Amino acid sequence: MKKFELKFWLSCVMMALCIGFTACSDDDEEGIAGDAKTLIVGTWESTWSKGYEIYEGEKEEWDEAYTEDVYTFKNDGSGTYKDVSGSTPYTEDFTWSISGNKLKITFNGYSDEATIKTLNGTTLVIIAQEKDENEEFYDEISFKKKSCRQFFTMSASWVYSFP
Repeated sequence: MKKFELKFWLSCVMMALCIGFTACSDDDEEGIAGDAKTLIVGTWESTWSKGYEIYEGEKEEWDEAYTEDVYTFKNDGSGTYKDVSGSTPYTEDFTWSISGNKLKITFNGYSDEATIKTLNGTTLVIIAQEKDENEEFYDEISFKKKSCRQFFTMSASWVYSFP
């Protein structure tokens, strides 16, 4: 009986690992790899930010880890934004639309538009920029999609941790 139990749990772990490694692609090329409105659906966590701001002639640049934003895009054009930088996360609902490579997000009637540099099954890179006579701002933010691989890795760990 113990041999059967051990084989059963090992089989479950192996199946979870196999599904976890094959169910998600690893596309990292620039551009939009398919239908943007379908690819963007899901939960995206920010990972990196690089850019600059010029204000009154002074330029500030950054190129650093950035893990404060989580966006969840739903099929119906709605979504949820979560700022996880503080001790108490801030959450706000939004609507979204995509036209070509432009992503428009609207919070309470205020809209922002970003250019999609990369969008595939695992990676989203957007560019936000503004310029007027006194200020210039450019920010390229990278996101990773919360994937089924993360889920199966956690599931396999949970199964394996029990005797």
